[in-house]
Amino acid sequence: MTLKDKIREEILNQLRRLVELHPDMTVSFEYNDSRQVFLISYDFENERSDDDSIWDEIFDLQCSFDSKFGVDAPLFCQGNRLYELSSNAEVIVSSKKGKIEDMWTLNLEVKASPIVYSSQNGCYSELFRDGVQEYSLAA
Repeated sequence: MTLKDKIREEILNQLRRLVELHPDMTVSFEYNDSRQVFLISYDFENERSDDDSIWDEIFDLQCSFDSKFGVDAPLFCQGNRLYELSSNAEVIVSSKKGKIEDMWTLNLEVKASPIVYSSQNGCYSELFRDGVQEYSLAA
């Protein structure tokens, strides 16, 4: 497994956990060839106060990636403040959002990739592309 694959796997694992803890959070990410690093963009359906614990969790996650991967660590930003992801970006939403149709609608709203991970009971198991199940993922 390449370093890029390891980082992607770690991103998926950590961000799935975070999104399940904060169901109004949506995360998009992709590898940027020109910067040679993963870019992560997150946003919330509801306004967050400055003292909300989510900011500490995001900061801790960034520090964890930095210490684990050094210069190869992903870059984080809220929304499109620092960069805009392409239409190929992967999107992670909470399983608490409801049916796949709901997740697909959300996916279109954030102008991100038509790739959505679905989960049941907090266990991600299926990959949907363009609203159609492509295959099941190993848990």
